[in-house]
Amino acid sequence: MDIVYKKGEGSMLIPEFESPKGIRQTGKYGTMRKCYLFRNHRHRYEDMLLEGTLSEHIQKIDSEAVDMLARLTERMERENPPPEGLSFQERTIHFREIHLEAERIVLDEIVYWP
Repeated sequence: MDIVYKKGEGSMLIPEFESPKGIRQTGKYGTMRKCYLFRNHRHRYEDMLLEGTLSEHIQKIDSEAVDMLARLTERMERENPPPEGLSFQERTIHFREIHLEAERIVLDEIVYWP
């Protein structure tokens, strides 16, 4: 295998690597789902691994969780806007609490669902 290098700063050579086609990096919720299956549903985890469906399942869960989190956060912010007169820090705390509640729902309904 020949490695191709490109010239970096000064005289430094940087190898050029390509990631395999169709493989995406697993996000936060996909990684959490994978750990949950490994620790709590080992048989299912191993079956999916052997069948070659684990990676697809992890990507699907991650995508669904991110989409649901965005929808929930938007809806919750619309239904519960911050009161007038809050400082920047208080507004930030308000929106952070909404995000945490939406994330708790996502974890319960998608990530940690057997």
